Amino acid sequence: SKGFASVLTGMMVNDGYLNWDDHVRTYIPDFRMKDTAAASQLTIRHILSHTSGFPEHTYTDMLDNGFTYDCIKTTLGDVPLAAKPGKVYGYQNVVYSLIGDVLQNATGTDYNTLLRERIFAPLHMNEASSDFASFNNNPNAAFPHLRYGHGWKVRNKNDRYYSVAPAGGINASAADMAQWLLALTGYYPEVVSDRTVHDVSQSNIETPRKYAYKV
Repeated sequence: SKGFASVLTGMMVNDGYLNWDDHVRTYIPDFRMKDTAAASQLTIRHILSHTSGFPEHTYTDMLDNGFTYDCIKTTLGDVPLAAKPGKVYGYQNVVYSLIGDVLQNATGTDYNTLLRERIFAPLHMNEASSDFASFNNNPNAAFPHLRYGHGWKVRNKNDRYYSVAPAGGINASAADMAQWLLALTGYYPEVVSDRTVHDVSQSNIETPRKYAYKV
C-alpha cells in the first residue's frame, strides 16, 4: 500500500499539483506537532520516507484497537518527537497516511478515487481496490489465519487499516500485482513515468538493520 501511495504522489508531482519538498501544512493548515517549529518544517518527503520525527509506529496501537485515522490524527500534536524531521528513520502508519489528506487537498479528488483512476484502471488491475467493502464482498478473497495448536485457525476479516489506505488498505490479486510490477519496471510509461520511478527510488535516509530473519 505504501508503494502505491508514493508512486501516486509522484504522478501528482509530475502533473504539477505539488512538490516533494512542499510543507505538509501547505495542504493541511491545521496540522499540529508538539514541536511547533517541526510542524512548520515537515515536508511530503519526510512523511513518505518515514523521517517525520515521530517515534516509530506512533499510534499504530490505536489502529489495532479500532480507532479511526480521523480520530487519531487530531492527537498527533500531543506526541513528544524523537527527532527533528529528516534526521531519523521511524516507521509509521498513521503519520504516513497524512499523504492521503495532502493529495485530496492538492487535487480536489479523494485518495481512493485517485488510486482507481490513475493506477488501477489504466493498469487493468481489475480486482484491485482500497476499501473494506470491496474486499468483504469479493467471494474470491483470502481470509487471515492465526497459528492455533498444531494447525491454523481462520480469523474474521476486519476493517481496521482501511482508514489508513495509503499505509495499509490495498486489496489486489496476483494478476493485479503482476501489472503493478510491469509498471514499476518501465512497461507502462504512459501510466507510471520514468521520472516517477526514478523519484520514488531515491535514497533518503539510512534504514538500519535491526533484526536478523532466519528461514
